[in-house]
Amino acid sequence: MRRSSYAPWARNQIPELRTEEGERVGEDCSGVAEADVEGRFEVLLDAAKRGHAPSALFFAMGGGMSSFIPAPDEIRAFRAHAPRLAWQAFAAGDSDAAVLLWRAYNRVRTDFVYLAAAIDPDPVKAHALDLLMGDLVPGFVVGTAAEAGLSKAQAAQAEAMRAEWRATAFAHGKPPRYGMEIERLFDWDQRAMDLCAPDPR
Repeated sequence: MRRSSYAPWARNQIPELRTEEGERVGEDCSGVAEADVEGRFEVLLDAAKRGHAPSALFFAMGGGMSSFIPAPDEIRAFRAHAPRLAWQAFAAGDSDAAVLLWRAYNRVRTDFVYLAAAIDPDPVKAHALDLLMGDLVPGFVVGTAAEAGLSKAQAAQAEAMRAEWRATAFAHGKPPRYGMEIERLFDWDQRAMDLCAPDPR
């Protein structure tokens, strides 16, 4: 991916990009060519639709796209499915999905949160997610309903959402694996997510 963001002539000027053999890839990915992973977008979407929570989160993050500039049909599919799949992972109790949705609804560092472009703004959900982050992330600073521009009725709605989530999907209160930096989900050196692992549910 890093090589593809440079012109071929520029790769020769950056030592670690001079040869493809010099690329750092995970041991389990050595020898894998582009042709070997064709169709990954469709496979990931299918797994997510079938209820596999890690795949749903990864898809909602924008994983599986064919390149940095996705094909138009992938963009349409992402917009059509990503919001529902993000909430699906959220409903399964995935705290990283909660962070993803919090960032998308609250428009926090959205340069890497493609989901933000696929959802409609909702200040009540945004504040409810902010409240939930206060429960899941140590030291998290929660904004007030007034700062969020909510009326008293809207603030009560947000509190009710948070209470429902805490009683169901997030009764465990586990913090997110990647903290507030969900970009680390794509850090293959950390082997952060094993999409081939059995679904723990």
